[in-house]
Amino acid sequence: STGEAPAAGNAPAAVTPPAEGTVQVSGAPEAYADFTMPEGFTFADADKEAFVTFAKENNLTQEQAQKLLDRDVGFAETQNKAIEAQVEKWKHEVAADPELGNAENMGVAKEGLERFATAELRQMLSETNLGNHPLVLKHFHALGKLAAQDKFVNAQAPARAPKTLAERLYGSTN
Repeated sequence: STGEAPAAGNAPAAVTPPAEGTVQVSGAPEAYADFTMPEGFTFADADKEAFVTFAKENNLTQEQAQKLLDRDVGFAETQNKAIEAQVEKWKHEVAADPELGNAENMGVAKEGLERFATAELRQMLSETNLGNHPLVLKHFHALGKLAAQDKFVNAQAPARAPKTLAERLYGSTN
């Protein structure tokens, strides 16, 4: 320190004391009040507990915690809408696909899925909506075609000229 006064632009900001009779709140409260969630959203107990722990660790006031939660919920809504749009796009692609766009071939794909996918894989494809992806459906369609029951082919002898009377009486002389 040189003992000089700070330059005019670098002076520390003056702190204004709170007005008399007001309570200044800073930092995390002892316990957070219930948070406001948008309609259609629920706050699972485990998620709420994790959020409250995070808010307390970061010394967030009730208002700051609510703002953070509102931002996170908005982000989740945006992500959900993007996922729904992508799934709809995949469904339209499948409907327009010349190979998969009919019920019979979708049945073949379903058969391939049921025969070759484990319960865990089927659950994952359902939960993530990846089961609607055109490449996944094409893969299981190919498996379904490979696994289709073999068709019986009747092996008939080739047509021959009728035997002459001599061949019938004496057999063939070859």
